Amino acid sequence: MPRGCSLNDSWAAGELDNQHQEVLSLIAEVAFGLAGFAVIAVALRSRQEDQWPPAVRLRAQILLFSSLLPGMLALVALGLSASGIAGDTIYRGVSALWLGASVWFTTFSVRATRNANSNSETSLEFDTSGRVLFLLLVAVAAIQATNVAFFGLFWPLFVAFLFSLLAASNAFYRLLFLDAR
Repeated sequence: MPRGCSLNDSWAAGELDNQHQEVLSLIAEVAFGLAGFAVIAVALRSRQEDQWPPAVRLRAQILLFSSLLPGMLALVALGLSASGIAGDTIYRGVSALWLGASVWFTTFSVRATRNANSNSETSLEFDTSGRVLFLLLVAVAAIQATNVAFFGLFWPLFVAFLFSLLAASNAFYRLLFLDAR
């Protein structure tokens, strides 16, 4: 079988080898780079933060959270691997942390949206990209819960990190280009 198709392949077996460490390191670099651009984008906004519309504040929070979460968790996984903990244990633990943080932030975002809708003349609503990202979040969260409970594999954690970076990139794009109008 070609590499990547075997059941004993390191992406499926839960081993934390050099390939996983390189991928986690790359995810951390990309995530912190995106967070750095987020800080620049926030700093370049013309108004002070308390004068921002609720949608812009929420997008800035989503951008920072979604870019910092995979970076920090990738560093946690790398740190745990240096301590000699087994790969499947690391993947379960970091998947659980991603799942818990994502549920917490989703709850926070929903409450912030409800508060903004009740305290403002304008209503915050999900557009198509928001709905798609929310449905993807539910799917990725289900994969993470399954990974924590049964498998302890690397690829579901990788998918969660990619999803977080996709959500951060979407928020970054919306913050820079759609809210500038």
